[in-house]
Amino acid sequence: MNLKLDLHSFGFVIFLTVIGDVFCAMTMKQLLKSMDMMRDTCSPKFSLSPETLAGLRKGVFLEDRELKCYTLCIAQMAGTITRKNEISLEKTIKQLESMLPPDIKQLAIETVTLCKDVQKQYKDPCDKTFYSAKCGYELQPDKFMFP
Repeated sequence: MNLKLDLHSFGFVIFLTVIGDVFCAMTMKQLLKSMDMMRDTCSPKFSLSPETLAGLRKGVFLEDRELKCYTLCIAQMAGTITRKNEISLEKTIKQLESMLPPDIKQLAIETVTLCKDVQKQYKDPCDKTFYSAKCGYELQPDKFMFP
């Protein structure tokens, strides 16, 4: 009887996994809310004005240490940073695949793939995330999104 229960449970887990893969992406509204929650968590850690944060969402990348480290905080929250404080392309793509709405997913994956080597130009983790995000904006200014 335990075997039947275990096999039945296993089948249910497989079913949920398949269904989860099909329906796990967020709607645009959910994505924006998630980005706001990330911003609300990271922004108090830095001396940044609301105008500076609003500017970042519009692609205004001020040369400001606090803003650079804010981008690192966001990347850490997203789970895309390795223990060596580098952006993991693999982790980033997995996050994009699981979270983004289908209509923007492929473009986002292509953009982060094209920007993956930007971080190699910098030693500081804050610079790595800041300039990688800036690369994404420069490639897709009309589609750029950042918490």
